[in-house]
Amino acid sequence: MGYVNFRGVNKQYSNADFLSVTDFNLEIEKGEFIVFVGPSGCGKSTTLRMLAGLEEISGGEIEIDGRIVNDVHPKDRDIAMVFQNYALYPHMSVSDNISFGLKIKKTPKDEIKKKIEWAAEVLGLTEYLDRKPKDLSGGQRQRVALGRAIVRNPKVFLMDEPLSNLDAKLRVSMRNEITKLHRDLGATTIYVTHDQIEAMTMADRIVVLKDGFVQQIGSPMDLYLRPQNIFVAGFIGAPQMNMLEVTLLDNIITLENGQTIEMPEGLKKQISNNPGKYVLGIRPEHVSINEIEIEGFPDQVVKSEIVNLERMGATNNVFTKLGSSDIILTLPSRMTQNIGDVIEYRLDLNKAHVFDKETGEAII
Repeated sequence: MGYVNFRGVNKQYSNADFLSVTDFNLEIEKGEFIVFVGPSGCGKSTTLRMLAGLEEISGGEIEIDGRIVNDVHPKDRDIAMVFQNYALYPHMSVSDNISFGLKIKKTPKDEIKKKIEWAAEVLGLTEYLDRKPKDLSGGQRQRVALGRAIVRNPKVFLMDEPLSNLDAKLRVSMRNEITKLHRDLGATTIYVTHDQIEAMTMADRIVVLKDGFVQQIGSPMDLYLRPQNIFVAGFIGAPQMNMLEVTLLDNIITLENGQTIEMPEGLKKQISNNPGKYVLGIRPEHVSINEIEIEGFPDQVVKSEIVNLERMGATNNVFTKLGSSDIILTLPSRMTQNIGDVIEYRLDLNKAHVFDKETGEAII
């Protein structure tokens, strides 16, 4: 296991007039599982590749276990990388693919044999050791790629969207296998994905990136409960947080379509003295169609028309229209309303988020 430090790391490609990664700072403890998440082009894979030595850095320092590795060759950084496309040798057996790196390092044969057997047992590959990659499923091939990484016992594991080529069911299965493997090995792991569900379910801490800038770093629940800006709030959580443009004045919230809601005490204490236009964030699950709640909090009730419905089993994702805003509600499957109906629901404003309309930064 090793710790990793990024200090003021920048990346600018020679044919670009902008930075792909800007002032990236992060301290990663030994044994942590860190996930870089963000949309395509945000700089997450570039940052990982700079750590691996596959991309030169344009500024700053990268440190692994106390050693600055800016100019250290990739093979000498003591890292192992798992790629999106498996990168297996098609003419080699599973056993040979797993052991290839060890053979290059001239590891003794008896030690190689023990490590192959151990990795195969850990990853459920024992009966496939003599097969070629073409005879394996996608999930099995990804396990071979993981096996090739873990036998090296590196200081840091790097994983670049390793599950994106798998179908939905296999992704869930492999997610569980990777997190279990991390618990068993205790290895420092940095994982890149564009899938916020993978980030939320696997990470000790998440680094959210956009346009080469770090937006927020924290545990999955930190980001879910306390997003620092509109981008993080909208990116973390599924379905995504609803964003409503509102006007706040005299303890009253006026929605875009003219409906009004009274501010609860918590919001009053924070922003009642600062009237103006804001963005109100409310998660789809923080609403209720319970009649008792609607009658008990009439000043927090909103009406909107249902334009689509996704029946998920235990819950429904209900898509409604409020002025020009699309509002998603997560409601119990027993609801009786259907597409075209006007639905009445209570917003739990004690769990709402308020953002500055101009900067996008969180107010609370």
